[in-house]
Amino acid sequence: MMYGDSYLMLDYRDIADRFRQVGRDGMMVVYENHDRYDRSNVVVRDGTVAVYDKRARLPEMVHIDAGATVLRRSVINALPEGPSVSLEPVLQGLVAGGRLAAYRTEQRFYEVGSLGGLAEFEALVRAGGHRG
Repeated sequence: MMYGDSYLMLDYRDIADRFRQVGRDGMMVVYENHDRYDRSNVVVRDGTVAVYDKRARLPEMVHIDAGATVLRRSVINALPEGPSVSLEPVLQGLVAGGRLAAYRTEQRFYEVGSLGGLAEFEALVRAGGHRG
């Protein structure tokens, strides 16, 4: 699952391989953000997402959900039917059960859902830096 307003320069094959290795129900790509590009919302402990909350402010929240998460088909199949579904409670349920692994990336995300973020991304593309 990927956010539609994020551009990520990631090795998706490595993410898929790591997901198979960890054997959890989900794995979230996280970036050590320190509130730099947006408000950090993730606490990682021992390779596991220990806290994921977009509203809480905890001192140990230095990572951010980078916009890509791998979920087992069983998690997706359990989603309620309807025109739209919030994944936040699903992800928080996985966190509560210790079933959401963390995939740390050194590559920052580019938020392209706002004019400011889009301008920053366009500058990256003009400079040729979008190829990773």
